Amino acid sequence: MQFLHEVVLLPCILRAKEGTDSYANLKYLMRVVSQNCIVLDSPKGILAKTIGDYANSGQLHCSMMVRKFIEKLKIEGRYLMTLNDTDIDSSIIDCYLYHLNSDIFSSKTPVFSICQKPRDGIPSAVPKSSIKLKIRNKYGYRIELKDLFESGWDPSMQNSMRIRRHSSNYIPAIKNLLRASRSVSIIDPYFDPSHPDYSGAKQLIDECNQSNVCTEVNIHRVYHKGRESIRSNDPLFRPPDRAEWENLFRNELSIYTSALKISVFIWPEFHDRYILTNLMGLSLPYGISTTTDPTEITGTTTWSRLSASDNERLQNTVFVMNSQNGNQQNRYFFRV
Repeated sequence: MQFLHEVVLLPCILRAKEGTDSYANLKYLMRVVSQNCIVLDSPKGILAKTIGDYANSGQLHCSMMVRKFIEKLKIEGRYLMTLNDTDIDSSIIDCYLYHLNSDIFSSKTPVFSICQKPRDGIPSAVPKSSIKLKIRNKYGYRIELKDLFESGWDPSMQNSMRIRRHSSNYIPAIKNLLRASRSVSIIDPYFDPSHPDYSGAKQLIDECNQSNVCTEVNIHRVYHKGRESIRSNDPLFRPPDRAEWENLFRNELSIYTSALKISVFIWPEFHDRYILTNLMGLSLPYGISTTTDPTEITGTTTWSRLSASDNERLQNTVFVMNSQNGNQQNRYFFRV
């Protein structure tokens, strides 16, 4: 399971005629994609070019609507051209002009595809048992627009996920999100890449580092290492000062700074944990800390998707350092 789904919109979606089930489903699909997915295109942007050409020609009623949709996706960072022609297997994009001589609509009915393994061998966006389709291959699923509601695929209904607290489970759930987002904020009061409980932290940042899209990672944590470090008189438990935090994060994360701008924000206190990006926000009760505890009650947690408005507010209002935003003591930021 993943929170951010990859889809390929084949040019034959332009066959959807106004007043038909396919046309109504196309409008619904566009709404679902704009909130839950990224759209992949070939390195040369064949999908966008094909739709743009038809919109300009006025040959198809829905082409202008789809062109505006693609333009909106580009602005929001949800439209990505893949790195090379082999990133998306030709068997899933046979409408993409690769195997065509003249007709851009090799499929007579509007189709879109869910990518199962377009780049990284990510598990399917939907459990195979819930897919009610005839067309499937190892790279994903093809769905006719008229069958959208019967297909069992609707990521807008998947708002939470039970997940084992181990990096091997974290990464598959958010790999698409980390690699497709322009900026990623990791908000966890005890985030410490040198601590065994955060052994998977570098893997998350490495996913951002391998992206050709992500350029910025922001880390938010509190200034102390736990409430006992505030209460105790033992000097061994005193909170690290700014210089110590800077040295720790630079020692651990400087290897990623050639491709990423990494900033660390230190706060007096907060509790909630999130991963926030320009595409989606997630609430993480345990943050990204890991455990070897096998029990369901503490070894497994529930990650939930935030609403678009909450994601935006947290990034633009709550976790922003300014003079109006709470106590100024023990609060600062630095670049790694």
